[in-house]
Amino acid sequence: MIDRTCSSVVGASTIFGMKKIALTLSILAIFLGLSSEANAQSTRGLWISGGAEVLRVNRSTLNAPPVIRDTTFTTVYLGLTGGDVGIGYQLGQYVLLGGRFGASLFAPEDADALFVGHLSAHIEVLFSAGKVRPFMFIDPGLMATGQSSQFGSQNYVGFRGEIGGGAHLFLTDSFSISPYGAFRYQDITTGPSGFGTETNQTDFSFVVGAMISGWVWKK
Repeated sequence: MIDRTCSSVVGASTIFGMKKIALTLSILAIFLGLSSEANAQSTRGLWISGGAEVLRVNRSTLNAPPVIRDTTFTTVYLGLTGGDVGIGYQLGQYVLLGGRFGASLFAPEDADALFVGHLSAHIEVLFSAGKVRPFMFIDPGLMATGQSSQFGSQNYVGFRGEIGGGAHLFLTDSFSISPYGAFRYQDITTGPSGFGTETNQTDFSFVVGAMISGWVWKK
């Protein structure tokens, strides 16, 4: 009876020990897999992306003297509010430098259509490693507007800056989906507007969007 009990205890201990070894090996394999992927992503490489905004909340200040001075209003755009294309180069594991260009189209009250294009530098800092890589970025640049209204067509150039962050979700070593949020400042000068004068509008915006990125790593 004692022998059978001892055998059962020994057998149970052996099975428990084997399970611990298997669990340890599994964790080690996962760790090594993530480490190897991180090493693959830490090399230098080309970054190409296409992005789209799905939400934009504008806090705008409008000046059209002498009729309007420092009038503020808030507008919410939901849906496809704009898009851009980015290209850059990752310098080591944590820094990516490049540029982005894109456009959006909307219709203010005093114009038939207002086209806004932008061209900016892209400076990005990546954190951690593996399949999920949080990042922060800053995009200083220029924007151009083309307005069509009852007073004719005008084209103007202004400043645009954006700062934000998100996460690169790597589905493979060379492909990621990257949701992000950002704060944006832009200065739009158009005119003559429906008020018959030059109109200046500054926008402080919060935007939400996503990028689809391809990565070509240099071995």
